[in-house]
Amino acid sequence: MAGTLPPCEFNVNEKGVVRDTFTFLPMTGPFLRKLFLSACVGSEGYLIGRDDAIRARSNAEVGAFLMRAFNGEGAATGR
Repeated sequence: MAGTLPPCEFNVNEKGVVRDTFTFLPMTGPFLRKLFLSACVGSEGYLIGRDDAIRARSNAEVGAFLMRAFNGEGAATGR
């Protein structure tokens, strides 16, 4: 399975390992993930195609998460 983020291209194998198809390096851990993805964005950042319904859902879910995090809810369960 291949996915693209112009000008980048990644490949995911059957074990779930993501590789940059230019360098063939595996995306293993936060440092390499940031390094690979930073090469895929321009000065305006990574822009997802406009979908108002998805954006509203995403904003609501992030807002709910932040409210729980800042209010200390879920700390005992790790959620």
